[in-house]
Amino acid sequence: MAFDINDLDKGSTFFWIDNKGLDYEITKEEAILKVLEKKFTVKVEGMEHLEANSKTVHMFISPKKSKSFTAHTDEVDLKILCIDGRKGFEVDGTDVVLEKDHYVLVPKGTPHRAINKYDSVILSVEVRIPEDYPKLIKNRYKA
Repeated sequence: MAFDINDLDKGSTFFWIDNKGLDYEITKEEAILKVLEKKFTVKVEGMEHLEANSKTVHMFISPKKSKSFTAHTDEVDLKILCIDGRKGFEVDGTDVVLEKDHYVLVPKGTPHRAINKYDSVILSVEVRIPEDYPKLIKNRYKA
C-alpha cells in the first residue's frame, strides 16, 4: 500500500501538528494544502477502511523534520505501520526505524513518540495484543 493524496477523501477529521507538538482541527482542503506544503505533520482520522477489523485507524503524513506529538502513552494497543517512506520512533526508550510495509506493536501504556528524520506516511491502528506477547519492540515485522 502506498500513500495517494486522494486517500484523504476518505478521512473524517483532519488535524495539523504545530512546532510545539500540539494539534489543531482543520478542513480536508486545509489538510491537503498542509500536505503539499511539506512543513507540518497532518493527522487524518477515520481511515478504518485501510485496515480490516480495526476500531480506529489514524493516518499521519509527516515531512522530514516536522514535529509530532511529544512522548505519550495510549489506552489501547497499537500497530504502527509505515505505508510510505521511512519512520523513526522511540518506543519505551528504544529507537526503531520502520521501512515501508513494516510495523511495530506498541502495547497500551507504553511511552512512544515519532521522530521525523525522513518523509513518511504511517497508520496508527488499534489492535489487541495478547497479554502473553513478549515486549520485543526492537523487532520490526513485515506486514
